[in-house]
Amino acid sequence: MAEGVKVLGAGEKVVLSGTDPEEVKSVLRDFVWRGAKVVAPPAQLGAEWVAACTFPIQSNSAEKTKVEKPQNGFKR
Repeated sequence: MAEGVKVLGAGEKVVLSGTDPEEVKSVLRDFVWRGAKVVAPPAQLGAEWVAACTFPIQSNSAEKTKVEKPQNGFKR
C-alpha cells in the first residue's frame, strides 16, 4: 500500500486521502480489485486528494493480523 495515503474507516465506507493523486488512485484500484465498490472517485479537496469506497471483501495478510489480549498480564 502507498505510504503517503491515509486509510480511514468511516462506518461502512473507507476514506482514502493523500497529497499524491496517483498514490490515492493506486490504493483505490487495489481496494476495488479486492472487491470494494467506489463511492466517490478521487477528487482534489484543498491540498489533499480524497476518494471513498466500501470495504474490500478480500483483505491483505497485514490486515488479517490478530491482536490478542494478554491473560493475567502475561503474553504467551
